[in-house]
Amino acid sequence: MRKLAALIALCSIAALASCASAPRVAAERNAEIVRALPPVACRLALTVSEAPSTTADASGLRLTKDAVGLRDAIVAHLARLNTASVVFGVADRASVKPSEADIVLDLRVAGSPPKHQGRSSGWWSSGLLWLVTWIGGLLTDDSTYTTDLAVTGSLAQVDSALIGSTTGRSGEVDLKYWDRNSVASWRFLQSLVLPPFWTSDDPEITSEALTDQATLAASVQLADHVKRRLEEDAAKSFGRLVLLEPSSNGLITDQAQARLHFAIESKDSPVTSLLLTQAGKRTEIQLPEDTGVPGGFRCEVGPVEVALRPGDNMIQIEANIGGRRFARTVLIRRQS
Repeated sequence: MRKLAALIALCSIAALASCASAPRVAAERNAEIVRALPPVACRLALTVSEAPSTTADASGLRLTKDAVGLRDAIVAHLARLNTASVVFGVADRASVKPSEADIVLDLRVAGSPPKHQGRSSGWWSSGLLWLVTWIGGLLTDDSTYTTDLAVTGSLAQVDSALIGSTTGRSGEVDLKYWDRNSVASWRFLQSLVLPPFWTSDDPEITSEALTDQATLAASVQLADHVKRRLEEDAAKSFGRLVLLEPSSNGLITDQAQARLHFAIESKDSPVTSLLLTQAGKRTEIQLPEDTGVPGGFRCEVGPVEVALRPGDNMIQIEANIGGRRFARTVLIRRQS
């Protein structure tokens, strides 16, 4: 019975500890909400044209990623957040080819070194777990930092219209001992006699963890804006894609065929030509009569049957609107 009581006590402490870090819980919840939204039907190219200094402050903390590192990290986060049909990085906007991408996200990143604020709200549970199990205390958030990574960017068609702007910013981050240190250090010996929130940090390991968390926080905000607002902003500036069937991008099916039904709504001019491209095969679509919408034009196509191969199927939609190129790419995944 004593062993059972001890086990129950440990599980209770662990449960409390898992709920203690408000910033981490909020960040994970936000990421899950954004990931669940359907991806935008486009091939998104991302570039970082400005980046903050990677020089450390007096405490030894710093932002560890330069422009290329930030670009690659944000691309990885946006891909995991299922932001678009395809997300990839490019050196600069001028290097993006219309055959490779539909939308360019050009980012400018500013920031300053992270700052240690003190013990986190879950420091007490970390201390209790450290007293009872030692290792449990090292796996619980115990220290709070502020990160100041500000991302601003513009979204534009590859070779034509500006769509809009977007922003993302990091804030408070909670870390646990293992986020701040490694086993192969004298600080590991500290953890044998001191609770985790009293141990010192390895500045480089801590800086890397904080930069990763700051980049993720900003990326979640960027992904949320792109998913919720891109087509809405595009409608105001140039034109937008309205998916009717499937009702959202990123359909997963086990069928060998799918139905594609969509409309292009444009602001100032009607669609004058339309191409569908799949697996390198280009098909010119006979334009239906423009039905019109309040304040603009509407070209509705389909439904058409699309043959699917196992894996990711990209169907590129290219239209000419008033002499400017409009492009989107629909993703349909066929499970084998």
